[in-house]
Amino acid sequence: MWVAESALAQPVFTDPHGVTPGSAVYDPGLKRFLLTCFHIGPGQLGVFDAPSPWGPWTTVAYYENWGGMGADGEGLTCGFPQKWMSADGLTLWGIFSVYGDGAKQGINAHDRFNLVKASLRLLPQESDEIYYPPPESAGGWRTLDNPEDIHRLASADPSKLSALKAWLIHSDDRSFAAVVIRRGYIILEVERGNSAKTDAQRVASVSKAICATVLAVASEQSQHGLTPRTMRFEDRAFDFIPWAQPLSDPRKATITVQQLLNHTSGLCPESTGAPNDGTWEYILGHTGDERTARLAFDPGTGCGYSTHALAHAALVCETVTGMPYDQFAIRALFKRLGIERWSFQYYEGGEKYGRHPSHGLGMPARDLAQIA
Repeated sequence: MWVAESALAQPVFTDPHGVTPGSAVYDPGLKRFLLTCFHIGPGQLGVFDAPSPWGPWTTVAYYENWGGMGADGEGLTCGFPQKWMSADGLTLWGIFSVYGDGAKQGINAHDRFNLVKASLRLLPQESDEIYYPPPESAGGWRTLDNPEDIHRLASADPSKLSALKAWLIHSDDRSFAAVVIRRGYIILEVERGNSAKTDAQRVASVSKAICATVLAVASEQSQHGLTPRTMRFEDRAFDFIPWAQPLSDPRKATITVQQLLNHTSGLCPESTGAPNDGTWEYILGHTGDERTARLAFDPGTGCGYSTHALAHAALVCETVTGMPYDQFAIRALFKRLGIERWSFQYYEGGEKYGRHPSHGLGMPARDLAQIA
């Protein structure tokens, strides 16, 4: 919107790394506006395009060492005169001016008239379909390694990714595998001792989010008559946990499935100091340990982070679906997403309880990202 008062003017383009006086021109062949500006130094040039002079701007190219001139000095101006554009808009001539010690390096463009030919290449238009990676055995996630591609296609800052990589490597000496994914591209992958593709190591409390997802799938299927029992998140959880009878605390009868997942059930919060793992007798409050036998608060009246509650949720899933939690998760979620590697945690129990998977699991970083 145009305004008559300068005090009401708003910027049409910003760059957190800085902006020198830019040049914007309409490219008739492409029917796009092209904006060029240096963010600081003579080698730090950005080229952007937009359908209108106020944006929204997308990145065509973003350099940190254009022409080998680096950041020492000043990038002053750069522009593409419209009269020097080819009919298709893909061949341009740019006039630019730079100054300082960095500008004397590389192409040595310091304090002189500079003319450079630029060729643009149109990328195929992206499909409206959401990108989803194939299984790792079929190629897996697409990746970006070039800093310019990372900035242009993923709109990420390569320097911040480098800082994150350094932190991951130097923060401690544990084995790990980490990936950063942006717009369907792996833009950072760091490994030490573990493989992001193949090591199904324990993912700790990320298992809780996966368990909630599996329960959501089970609930949806149940409401279409595809499981032995029907379940909604507002249903009472212990109606699906026969192994817990008799209840060690009558208040447990009112706990809902939703409260198991959002840590408002009152079941053995970690703040009690009770171990997170044990036999099913212990988890279900049948060993005499008051921390698992009695609720820490009435259901729905407080919030206490609880690993035990998610173990209960795994049992709910088993009753609703008629199969152990691990088997349902694999069939209904993992295989459908193309996930190929996983591991599960199991708790033992006496004759009444048996052996069942808890919600705990392991998964390679790349496969885990398919759920995230």
